[in-house]
Amino acid sequence: MIISLLDAQKEQRYVQDYNSNYYMGGTGYYGTPMVVQGAAMMPVSYGAYYNYYSYKLGIAYESGYYVDDITYFLECNLYDVAKEELLWSGRTKSLNSKSVEEEAPKFAEMVVKDIISKKVLIP
Repeated sequence: MIISLLDAQKEQRYVQDYNSNYYMGGTGYYGTPMVVQGAAMMPVSYGAYYNYYSYKLGIAYESGYYVDDITYFLECNLYDVAKEELLWSGRTKSLNSKSVEEEAPKFAEMVVKDIISKKVLIP
């Protein structure tokens, strides 16, 4: 049996932080007071642009962070050495594996179940 790493693809994505502590307050659409659960109503002055600026102020201060996702693509081939032929082949992908030691037992279990279910090897 030969197991090979075919590819490792890295992708960065942005995760939005929805912490309500960053909300700056303001009014709702067309000057109607906006109520945020757990927050006190902030004094606002109605008028200019229907308070559109103060309504959008909280969005400008939202925070977030970037994370790197790594996808590993593996291939496993089982050969009959005496006959020099391929008996079984399988491919899988794993997202954000923490360690080889953690993923190896899961991968081995998947391979064994598939080989037995397809009756390539009979235990």
